[in-house]
Amino acid sequence: FIYYTRKNHHWRNSLLFALLFIILELIFVSLGFMIYIHWALTISAAFYIIGFRITAHYAPRIAFYNPPIPYTVFLLCFSHTFIMWAGAIFASPLLRMYQFSPGLFSDFMADCRFADLLSGDILAIICALILPRIRNWAKPLALAMIA
Repeated sequence: FIYYTRKNHHWRNSLLFALLFIILELIFVSLGFMIYIHWALTISAAFYIIGFRITAHYAPRIAFYNPPIPYTVFLLCFSHTFIMWAGAIFASPLLRMYQFSPGLFSDFMADCRFADLLSGDILAIICALILPRIRNWAKPLALAMIA
């Protein structure tokens, strides 16, 4: 989003990306991955439009930020995103792995997502703090152990 919005077309790109996320949310709801509890698509749409518009305003500053962002921050963001998406896919109603949730909440999906988020954040922090300090020849073994 920042790459496309950093130079021009702030409103057009903001509305286009907001529409894309609204469509994705509709797909998630129709597949049963998301259930609205005290929420509605109109609230999400408003948040998408406002969020993308604010981000579009700061896109040039974000795209050309100097000094460069530290490698550990990049690694933490990537690890967090990858681990969260993997956990969301495996715990979805499509693959039915939510049956292995720890039983902390009465709603099994809330329980599954909480466990996924907590374990994913812990793994992402481990990746960001430990992987940069490991020698290159040992990184495949360390990644296999983390996985």
